[in-house]
Amino acid sequence: MGSHMDKQFQLEALFREHSIDCTTLEFYNNPEFVAAETKAPEFLWEYADYFRTRNYPDNYVKKASESIPKIVQFLFDALVADGRLGACPDISLATSKILEKYGFWNSIQTGSLTAELPNACTRQIRH
Repeated sequence: MGSHMDKQFQLEALFREHSIDCTTLEFYNNPEFVAAETKAPEFLWEYADYFRTRNYPDNYVKKASESIPKIVQFLFDALVADGRLGACPDISLATSKILEKYGFWNSIQTGSLTAELPNACTRQIRH
């Protein structure tokens, strides 16, 4: 736990150096943050690191544990009903904005995975 607190304090100091108020959700939209990110695009990762290393009160954790699975299930069901299972960027942004609306810290991560399976594996998976 100490390393998380150390990282949190380091990031808070970094944000203060750039005159960034990191006490509110979506502080990545503040002009000071945008200016820092314009100079160093990887600065956005500092936001993601910050919310991951923050210390959250028990009531926040309880609310998040109860609410986030319901929000995500609702969005997944809507995505399936719409037939857009490949709409990852759209659903990621929608999920992030909804989580922020409900007061939950989050960030969108990047990456992808493409898997090509031999026919023998595909037949086994379907059964």
